[in-house]
Amino acid sequence: MQDKAHLNAIIALWGSLRKSRKKHFFSLIFLMMIASIAEMASIGSILPFLGALTAPDAFFSHSLMTPVKVIFSINKPSELLLPLTIIFITTASIAGFIRVLLLRLTINFSYFVGAEISVDMYKNVLSKPYSFHISHNSSEIINSIINKTSSTIHEVLVPILTLLSSFVILFGILFILIAIDPFIAITTFSGFAIIYFVIIYSIRKRLNDNSNVIAIESSNTIKFLQEGLGGIRDIIIDNSQDYYCKNYRNSDLKLRSAQSSNNFLALSPRYMVETLGMIFISAIAYFLSKGAGGISMVIPTLGVLVLGVQRMLPVLQQCYGSWSHIKGSKKSLLDVIEFLN
Repeated sequence: MQDKAHLNAIIALWGSLRKSRKKHFFSLIFLMMIASIAEMASIGSILPFLGALTAPDAFFSHSLMTPVKVIFSINKPSELLLPLTIIFITTASIAGFIRVLLLRLTINFSYFVGAEISVDMYKNVLSKPYSFHISHNSSEIINSIINKTSSTIHEVLVPILTLLSSFVILFGILFILIAIDPFIAITTFSGFAIIYFVIIYSIRKRLNDNSNVIAIESSNTIKFLQEGLGGIRDIIIDNSQDYYCKNYRNSDLKLRSAQSSNNFLALSPRYMVETLGMIFISAIAYFLSKGAGGISMVIPTLGVLVLGVQRMLPVLQQCYGSWSHIKGSKKSLLDVIEFLN
């Protein structure tokens, strides 16, 4: 039931976007697909590059090298290395540039949406009848317009875009790895995915509880600040500074503790999975070296797999981190949608 309300809130957030922002969003989706293709090209181009380094004669006679030989007028194996190096550097550079461009446009989109949502909320509140303002605490309104809107952008909208981007790029990486070695690719991806699913299952309640604490205490901190500063004359006369400081401190500590817990839960699995990834790569290298031809014949394949896993792990972590941020800010998102409506 809670997950359904969360999904409905995300759908309502999409419905609140202006048409220009929705067009902007679909242009980002298109760029994500381009980034995925570029990532596939950069990973795939390392195979012939390493092949030209370790076994130039074998790769020179391979059918995949025919276009390269024609384009660069190559007549002997020793001439392969330079053009393949150029191809690898070019594809890697293009992939990196597109990823940076995608990041820039994603952040711009998120902040512009945040500005529009904040203004819409303020306009809606000002349009409410006087009875609404009497029945609602001003600290809750201020917190929703400022803090909870920022939380929605940083912890919901940006993670959603990151999650979509990560899924598209992950698909491209997995596709190229399966094309090279299906068994190792599927086994590697399945192992890492199972680890993250176990983590997600074990922490989802903690994230939900932290979400409620953050939404409540962020309003309370503003409330205590307003009460203290608004009644400063009486506070000085009564010498009651300690009372207001205590209330603010208790609320602020709960807020920051929940935020700290969410950040830790979002970031910590990365180190465990990276360690397991290094162990897995070492095991793959060992078993491949025992095959026919020894390690020199499997270096190209091993290089692609190592690069693929090295690219896959951060993307998987981004997927998990985005999910944890979205889950941990559910209550703030629900409050923002309530004010938008």
